[in-house]
Amino acid sequence: MSILRSLFSAKEVRDVAYAISSLNDGPLGNNLSFSEIAQAAIDALYSNAETVKRQVIVDGLPPLHVALNLIVNLCGRDLGSGHFHTYRGVLSGRGTARKALFHEAQRMMVERGFIQQDDADVGAERLREEIATAG
Repeated sequence: MSILRSLFSAKEVRDVAYAISSLNDGPLGNNLSFSEIAQAAIDALYSNAETVKRQVIVDGLPPLHVALNLIVNLCGRDLGSGHFHTYRGVLSGRGTARKALFHEAQRMMVERGFIQQDDADVGAERLREEIATAG
């Protein structure tokens, strides 16, 4: 199914999927949670193909921006769920890896000019609050 899915998907979706897989060669690829988050991101891409096409075509976002944003959002979702905590406010090993992935992806977005440092700081603070209350 995944071969057919990639063959018959829009070019923009394939470009973002390629951007996600290419991140495996950089600093994100060294993170223990990257492969799991990358697979979830690719599944989300194909499930929301029209949204991805709109972001790339209409909004003019580079595929790497969409890929990193998706990774940040998936990490934030997981960390806010409480499933990656040992108890309230304390992350497990997998949770700590996801948090590091979140921060590294945000750092890459700031470094490339996709977001401002202020936006990254707000996102990091929001994540910290969610971690503190979840678990």
